[in-house]
Amino acid sequence: MAAIVGAKLRLNAVNCPPPPCAEGDAAARSRLDLARMAIFLITASLLALTRAAALDWPGRLVRIVVPAAAGGSSDAAARLVTNHFQAAFRQPFIIENKPGNGNATGAAFVAQAEPDGYTLMLSNSASNLTVPLVNRYAGYDPVADFSHIVMLSSSPYVFAVYPGLGVKSLAEFVARARAQKLAYTAANRGGLGNIGGEYFQRVAGFSMQHVPYRGGGPAVADVIAGHVPAIFLPATTVGEHVRSGALVALAITAKTRVEVFPDVPTFAESGYPQLILASWFGLSGPKRLPPDIAARINNEARAFLKEPQMKKLADNDASVPLDGDAAEFTRYVAAEVARWAEVVRTLDIKSEE
Repeated sequence: MAAIVGAKLRLNAVNCPPPPCAEGDAAARSRLDLARMAIFLITASLLALTRAAALDWPGRLVRIVVPAAAGGSSDAAARLVTNHFQAAFRQPFIIENKPGNGNATGAAFVAQAEPDGYTLMLSNSASNLTVPLVNRYAGYDPVADFSHIVMLSSSPYVFAVYPGLGVKSLAEFVARARAQKLAYTAANRGGLGNIGGEYFQRVAGFSMQHVPYRGGGPAVADVIAGHVPAIFLPATTVGEHVRSGALVALAITAKTRVEVFPDVPTFAESGYPQLILASWFGLSGPKRLPPDIAARINNEARAFLKEPQMKKLADNDASVPLDGDAAEFTRYVAAEVARWAEVVRTLDIKSEE
């Protein structure tokens, strides 16, 4: 009897009409569907507007912020690409220098700009690598607050000495530095040369005094004069002095030997594979820059860098830019920040404040 009653109850549950509340559920589902459709349409419209804006870009003047004073290496790199972009995109591109706080002032300005493609930055290994790591007042994240677009140049560092020091190899220098207290300069304190120089001492097991200068020019002049025995700066800064014999290059931070300095061994082949680093320049914009705009800039810049005159200039400076898209450049910057952040923390390196 219990089985029969149970079967009837199940049958009634199947055949009976839905309870009154089901109508409310259907209405709620209908409202939810309408809301989802509205969100979809709004999103699609925004994407369409963004794509249209990207296709129309540039429709007016574009400024490239250089976070350093006029006349330096950042300015030179910006001027080359600006002149090309004006011809390629048929719109004015201007350079706007915003120096201060070791490149941080200009970088922070761009990080807060509208991501419409009309404010870009000549980013570099100071503004988007070392300065935010060593300067607690930088005020921006070197990766998250930017859309990194393309690398324009990448120059390895050269460790060179005053000829009168009388050493001809990195091994001889390390032996001398272990026996007596030597000094070196990488120009400013807290730069990549200074960080690399301090790291070199740690892995090689000796100690040197760093002599800071305000700029590479005065630093090079004092090493050539013999006031400071060693220097650690990019090939773009010391290369001509190595070629002239005013400085003796002991090692270079490239992965492999470079054609312009075929007799200079790498740190890696000299027993220090950790010492692979480079000074670089690139183009970046504020975060959320439309991908289509970033792709157009990336493609045009990479094509420009492959032109014969640019390749000749790059070869002369031992420059090997990253020939990749915006995503690859972003990954490179993020990896460099993570790598050197650990070194800066371990060695407690700080900028001049």
